[in-house]
Amino acid sequence: MQWRPVDHLTLGWSGAYTSANLTSNTPPIVGGLNGDPLPWAPKWTSTVNGDYRFAPMGDWAPYVGGSWRYIGERASDFQFMASQVVLPAYNTFDARLGVDWHDWELELYGKNLSNAKGYTAFSATGTSAASGLSATAALTAPRLFGIVLRAKF
Repeated sequence: MQWRPVDHLTLGWSGAYTSANLTSNTPPIVGGLNGDPLPWAPKWTSTVNGDYRFAPMGDWAPYVGGSWRYIGERASDFQFMASQVVLPAYNTFDARLGVDWHDWELELYGKNLSNAKGYTAFSATGTSAASGLSATAALTAPRLFGIVLRAKF
């Protein structure tokens, strides 16, 4: 959904509810049982965006914006001889500030400004010969700041 309540301001929202469960057992080597949630499918997700493009100032058109994302609880991969692990929900917030100038755009941005630590991958039994039987996990990228220069063709 997108809404422009006033000139230059765009607000947006998207979200999803997903109820995705197995309807029968998987082969035993996979480990999924009837009724288990599908891996990595959160029940709830949501994103809220806001962007404001200021009136042009000569050849320059500045803008500012931000995004908030929510990723709900979700189950890990099916585990051979073990139960899935429920991974906690997390939120991230991004912001951007930029300027358009003719065929160029310069943007400063910050991602995951709250430095949220959400799990993006998890395996209770290891994922490689190096990890052996140890559990492995991957987290969201830490707070990040950057700059982008874009050319329009």
